[in-house]
Amino acid sequence: MTKPASPYFSRAVLIFIMARMLERFTTNIYVAILPLITIALMVSHQLVQMSMVVYLIFSGISQLLCGFGDRYHKRWLLLGSAILVFLGSSLIVVFHDANFLIMGRAIQALGAACAPVIGNAYLSDVSLKLEKQFDNRVTIKIFSWMGMLVTWLPALAMYLGSVMERYYGWQSSFIVLMLLSAIIFCIFFWAENEIKLPTEDKTYVLKNYLQLLKNKDFLVRSFSFSILVCGITAYYLLSVFIYHHTFKLSAHTIGLLAFLQVGSYLLGRLTSPILYSRFGEKILLWTGIHIALISALTMFLLCYLLPPHLSSILWPFAVYSLATGMLAPCVNVGIMRVIPNTSSSAEGLFNLMITVLNVIIGLIATQLSISYGLDFSILLVIQSLIAWCILFFYL
Repeated sequence: MTKPASPYFSRAVLIFIMARMLERFTTNIYVAILPLITIALMVSHQLVQMSMVVYLIFSGISQLLCGFGDRYHKRWLLLGSAILVFLGSSLIVVFHDANFLIMGRAIQALGAACAPVIGNAYLSDVSLKLEKQFDNRVTIKIFSWMGMLVTWLPALAMYLGSVMERYYGWQSSFIVLMLLSAIIFCIFFWAENEIKLPTEDKTYVLKNYLQLLKNKDFLVRSFSFSILVCGITAYYLLSVFIYHHTFKLSAHTIGLLAFLQVGSYLLGRLTSPILYSRFGEKILLWTGIHIALISALTMFLLCYLLPPHLSSILWPFAVYSLATGMLAPCVNVGIMRVIPNTSSSAEGLFNLMITVLNVIIGLIATQLSISYGLDFSILLVIQSLIAWCILFFYL
């Protein structure tokens, strides 16, 4: 394999990492302190959870716009994402109110959700343009290693949010986001300006979406993986309240526990290129789906048969995260290579599917019990079974 030309590839990698950092920090920095925000604002936990659901809804709207990156320049979407995160964070910092929390999260989502989609597209486009021989196995390795660099960001964001809350109050997390988005804006402006991709034919956004929605391979991979990823969203929405109310864990401890889930996901990404090279895509997909289903069933049995215990949720979900990490690089690369010149559209539509399903799962999660993990385990089993059925009948 010929090494990617410099400085284009290094600039694309920097954009990829910064875009992921912006999205992961914006999404996760306040997750560990959700129970404490409930107390500070004197509202129900359902209302605070709804701020996450609203965030997911507006993430979907943002990801629809990402398809325009294939027709128009990706630069403006990239820079706009950092500006919107800054504006949304400012609103939450200024107003100590649940309604403004929800409004600010909606504005943040419009920016943060777009950034990683465009970042992925940059990395994929630059790789394709600057490589003479660039096959899917090499691409999967690159996305796997790049993904591992940013895999720790959700746990780091949760931990940082818990530390900031302890010393400066819950709104301090959003001050951090204001500073981060301003710095990343400057990095985007500099790095993107250095990338000069060869001219390509303009494609039409609606045409791209219609082609992708008619493609069986795209739909099977997108839906099966999206349903599994929704389990992670349900975990964050429910586990922080279960850990806080049932097991009396502090926000600081909950932030530390996030590193276990992220570490498992990272281990899955490490094994993904190895399994893909040795056994191929289909066996990798089936292996990940089966591990996820078995871990969900194990959690259900432990929660149903044994008295409440932290390990009944923690360890089975760590295995579930491992399975999700195994599938992520393979699926990400596969969907962007289904149809040429549609990388932004494919990534945007894929993330939109994840967002729509996340909203549905999030609305369901707000109605589930936070006293213990039985309800959550049942939800996880159902999601895993649906993903298994999609692969079984359509792959």
